[in-house]
Amino acid sequence: SFDVFFWPMLLAFVTLMPMYLTGKHDATSYWRTTIVAIIGSKNKFWFVVAFEYIHVSYILRMLWIDWEAFLPLRYDFLEHGDFDNERYKSQYRMTCVVEYIPASHRNDRNLYQFFDTLFPNRIKRAEVLLNTEHLRNLIRSRLGHIVAYENVFAKMVHERASYLRDCKAYENDRKVKQCCRGLTKTGEPKESKIVVVHRVERTDMGNAIFQPQIKTVKDPRTVYAREWYHRNIQRLNKEIDDEYIRLAQAQRLPVSKRNEGRLAKWLGIKYITSSDTSNSVHSSTGFVEFSSLEAKQAAIQCNLTGISNLMVVSPVPEINDILWENAHVSRALIQTRKAWADMLFVGFLIGWSFLVTAIRSYTGFSDWLRWEALNRPSVAAFMEVYLPALIVEGLVRIIPFILEYVSKWIRFKSASEKDDFVLLWYFAFRLVTFIFILVGGSLVDSGVDFIDNPLTYIQRLGNNVALESQFFISYVLISGGMSTFFFMSQVHFVAEHWFVRSIITEEATSQRKLDQLNGSVKVVPKPEVVPLFLFIFIIGALYGAIAPIAS
Repeated sequence: SFDVFFWPMLLAFVTLMPMYLTGKHDATSYWRTTIVAIIGSKNKFWFVVAFEYIHVSYILRMLWIDWEAFLPLRYDFLEHGDFDNERYKSQYRMTCVVEYIPASHRNDRNLYQFFDTLFPNRIKRAEVLLNTEHLRNLIRSRLGHIVAYENVFAKMVHERASYLRDCKAYENDRKVKQCCRGLTKTGEPKESKIVVVHRVERTDMGNAIFQPQIKTVKDPRTVYAREWYHRNIQRLNKEIDDEYIRLAQAQRLPVSKRNEGRLAKWLGIKYITSSDTSNSVHSSTGFVEFSSLEAKQAAIQCNLTGISNLMVVSPVPEINDILWENAHVSRALIQTRKAWADMLFVGFLIGWSFLVTAIRSYTGFSDWLRWEALNRPSVAAFMEVYLPALIVEGLVRIIPFILEYVSKWIRFKSASEKDDFVLLWYFAFRLVTFIFILVGGSLVDSGVDFIDNPLTYIQRLGNNVALESQFFISYVLISGGMSTFFFMSQVHFVAEHWFVRSIITEEATSQRKLDQLNGSVKVVPKPEVVPLFLFIFIIGALYGAIAPIAS
């Protein structure tokens, strides 16, 4: 991106900028450096058109060079993959994922027999994934208690060491002064306590003399923290062992069928709040490993049952790409939730166009700026340029967090599916922001105007491109510059280190937390940086000749 925009910008400063500065004299300040300064001069416009052709050709050439460098790497990745162990690569090439497995085949033996019938002596093994939701929740809960126990223990060690240091300082001072006046000896540290809220059942007589009611009420109790966490860790260890045994025993039991209404099934309402496999150990997803690539490719390309959404075979994602906590979730749940999310975000896009237009055309802000300009001109100029861009960018920054939360709710089976969903919609919001900063109005109004009079709509769009260049300069500085500075400087990482080492102290921090702080540097997440890069790339390509400063 540096080569694409920096060198054309230098060329524009040498060729276009002098022409703009010597153009229309009634243009003031910033507008004398843009194409607005040569409005009315057709000969100079042709020079700008020629420069833009050269600029676009240079961008395409640089993209082609990058493509030629990327293509061999892509072919090498497709041929050899990204595996440290050769055994995993062979297994990955021979394995398929099977979805929409019917209830009668949701065990390893029946699934193996089905594929072995279609591909005799070509199947190595077949496994149906189990629903381990409850087991993972127990393990996650135990991990939370272990971390809490480690934090309490580290705090106790710190308090004990601090007490011993105070005692030693007290003894040294007493020996020096030969008296105890003015000296205070700290008490021994006490065991940390926490308040735990229990839910107990109590009998409420009330007005019902003959039929007393049993109610569940909260009963807060103060307990020793270490003892309570240790007890819960032991309890969870037993529950995890019991759940593991239950899964092993239930795997051999027949699949239980659930009755559901046709309307709920057709609308997909059952998938909105819960998983379709939450009440069963057997899932509708499995893996089948073939002994030949020909059999695997035939299974992928053929409809094995002649019925849609039944025994659907597809290539297995890479081992590093699979989200194992969602691997057992049915494809029907994912597609239904994704359809609901897509409809929701289409509505959000329409509302987002109204919001962006309202921020750019807010008259009350302009009135405040005129009043502020009389008292503090520098502050008013700064706010007029940067405040609208800061507001828009602040709102856009919330969108990736919303998309990330929705993608977790959808429960994609692979990280690539999740990234595609977040990238697509985040780029859509970025693109809508870019377009409606230029054209104004809402998505509905712009669509109606384009249908009624396309030529007038395109002319208005071309006129607004130059007029909004100043806003895009501030927008790129805020969106791209601040994000790059934030992650390059690692301010959040440094602040976390300072807080732990200076405020909490390392002695009162668990070893797990210290290992996390000494881990890898936090980098920009891909679903956030790629749409931002494309957004800035569009702005730089568009304003290369119209406003060289903006590129």
